[in-house]
Parts: sequence; structure tokens; C-alpha cells
Amino acid sequence: MRRVVESLQESINALSDRTKLLAEKIAELKKEKAVADAENKALKETIKAMKSEKVETQAAQTALTVVRDRLPEFTRCE
Repeated sequence: MRRVVESLQESINALSDRTKLLAEKIAELKKEKAVADAENKALKETIKAMKSEKVETQAAQTALTVVRDRLPEFTRCE
């Protein structure tokens, strides 16, 4: 009977150790996820700003192209 109890206690200890390791791993992964979430948020904000800048740049390019294309018309009128 003593051997059975010792064997059960060893199993309990092993499971307890495993539970502790898993809890630590879960905590570590939660921290990593928080960091990744913050990075993703920053990247999304950067993408949003870059898209806005792209639209502004395209509008400026279009305006400059129109002006450039009309320059010969203006120089002929002088």
C-alpha cells in the first residue's frame, strides 16, 4: 500500500510541476501577444498614414501633370 501511495504522490508531483510550467508558458505567451498586438497597432497606424500620404501625393502629381501639360498653351498666348 505504501508503494501505491508513493507512486501516486510522484504522479501528483509530476503533474503539479507540469501545470506550473504550462502556467508560466501561458503567461509568457500572453506577454508576447501583448507586444505583438502593440506592434500590429503601430503598423496599422503607419499604413493608414502612408495611404493618406499616397492619396495626397497622387493628387499633387495629377495637378502638376495638368500644369505641365498646359504650359505650352500659356507660353503660346504671350
